[in-house]
Amino acid sequence: MGLTNRITCISMVIIVSAFEDLSYKKNATQSPLYPGTSYDASNAVDRNVGTCMRTEGIGLKSVYHSAWWNVDLGGIYNIYSVNILFKNYEGYETRQRGRFAGFSLYIANTSSIKGSTICYKDEHQLPPLNFTTVCPYFGRYLIFLNERLDETSYPRGYQLQNVFTELCEVIVEGCTKRGVYGSGCDTACPVNCRENDCHIRNGTCFACKPGWKEKTCERKCREGLYGERCSQLCSGNCKDNETCNHVTGQCDKGCTTGWKGAMCDKECVDGTFGYDCNGNCSANCLNELPCNKTTGHCEDGCNPGYTDSDCKTRCPFGHFGSACNESCNINCLRKNDILCDHIGGECLNGCEDGYIGTHCNDSCEEGYYGNKCSFDCSQNCKTCRHTDGFCTCKEGWLGYNCTTGCPPGHYGLDCKDNCSGHCINNEPCDHINGVCPSGCQDGYTGARCTNTCAEGYYGGNCSKVCFLNCRTCRHTDGQCSCVAGWMGSNCSIECDQSYGENCRYACGEHCVNQTCDRFNGSCLLGRTDGQSFQKYSEKIRLLTEELIESSKQMLLWIIGFSVALAVCVLFIIITCTITILRKTACNAKRKTEDKQPCLRSTTTAKHPVTTNIVSNYQELNTEKERNAYESILLQ
Repeated sequence: MGLTNRITCISMVIIVSAFEDLSYKKNATQSPLYPGTSYDASNAVDRNVGTCMRTEGIGLKSVYHSAWWNVDLGGIYNIYSVNILFKNYEGYETRQRGRFAGFSLYIANTSSIKGSTICYKDEHQLPPLNFTTVCPYFGRYLIFLNERLDETSYPRGYQLQNVFTELCEVIVEGCTKRGVYGSGCDTACPVNCRENDCHIRNGTCFACKPGWKEKTCERKCREGLYGERCSQLCSGNCKDNETCNHVTGQCDKGCTTGWKGAMCDKECVDGTFGYDCNGNCSANCLNELPCNKTTGHCEDGCNPGYTDSDCKTRCPFGHFGSACNESCNINCLRKNDILCDHIGGECLNGCEDGYIGTHCNDSCEEGYYGNKCSFDCSQNCKTCRHTDGFCTCKEGWLGYNCTTGCPPGHYGLDCKDNCSGHCINNEPCDHINGVCPSGCQDGYTGARCTNTCAEGYYGGNCSKVCFLNCRTCRHTDGQCSCVAGWMGSNCSIECDQSYGENCRYACGEHCVNQTCDRFNGSCLLGRTDGQSFQKYSEKIRLLTEELIESSKQMLLWIIGFSVALAVCVLFIIITCTITILRKTACNAKRKTEDKQPCLRSTTTAKHPVTTNIVSNYQELNTEKERNAYESILLQ
């Protein structure tokens, strides 16, 4: 409907308006209906004050307790005011005002009061019959409602019985075009009014679009706030501490580390971090805990085998385990700059020669050496180096692996021992223990043939007994040195015209038939010079006594010399002891008596020393004695 200027004359009242008449000849309904057709609901919008609508009466104790009337404006318009002309009867104005009293006006987008906006509610004062109210709302329906409810107290002046609703004209004014205001409906509402709706009279916004505030919505929300009525807080997680968009709350430049979403209000899920949560945490954080969602750091440390703040770096070469604090075993085999597993320390390339085990901690068992301990040590090794098999040989062996026996004539550790040389048939001894495997040469016994036969035995295995008349018996072949009276290789031949050991002395030439005792050489048949045996025996006796006497004198000389020597030694010891004690006492006295010099004795005792020389001893020469003995016998 075009904008019109109207002049309406109602009960001598002139209403001038420049807004559009939104209700003129629009569809209207009412309830309860009054009988007949002359009081139709449309009479209130025909702009003829002489025709009015009328409902059935309502009241207390009545059949009807409420009456309503509405008009469909045909669209959702910006309403400014509502003007109602209630029917007046001359002389009954107060009654009519009492019937009119208590009514309500609603603006709605449907014909139902439910969900509508109340525009006006009449209270205690009786309303004028020409009633106008400002109703600055948007809507399609204007609803008039009046009630008289039982058990309800109403103000004085209210009509409570036969309350007829009689509306002669209902004029709804406003603008049919949205987004404008002013009496000419030709001024645009502020751009930030929500739904482009503003107060039809002064242009103030009923509500602002999200992100704006003040009456005309010309100011942005202050930093940190956004949305409708600037009532929502920004997340505070925008990148570079930027504030969020005042309208949407979104972070236009993205999120700070650890956050995602348009508004950066969603924390990174576990396992992600960084700007917009685009970073993936290392899978090596300790115990699979999530990393710091801002930095990506593993704050509780790394699983074994990894290092650095983000636990994405393997342990450096030669290290493994928790915090990479453990060192690979030095026996791990190095290959391609890899020594051991960075997590558990297992030697990935195997072990150096001589070691086995996942960590190469174990040396080869005794008797094995080399790569994977797969080589057998020589059985001749006393000790075998587990790395290269180098041996310390057992007795009887030489060489790197102890595979060479000792050379002939040697045996034992490092072949340093010499065989006895007495093995039978000059066989070499056993190179290990020196034993003569086939036995000993004649005259020797023992496993190594190092022992000569015991005295009185000779020959193979020393099994032969020396002859009875042997003074000494050679252990190899039993050859004898005979006792007096015997001769021959085994002393089995009696002396003939001779006597003594091995019959080496001839009988005296004065013995008859040169026959003498084969033991002592005495003439058995007498002497050719006539001397008797008794005479010789007496001479022998005298000579023997003389020799014994000489021996006694020599013994006395020896005893005397020994006693003299002991006395001299004792005297020297006593003299030295006294001298030392005197010197010690003198030194002590000098310390206490202003260091006065000690007096020395000017007399030195002289003690003769007796020296026994060789001439003082008598030497018994058994050979001379024997010759003297012989000379006596031969005289």
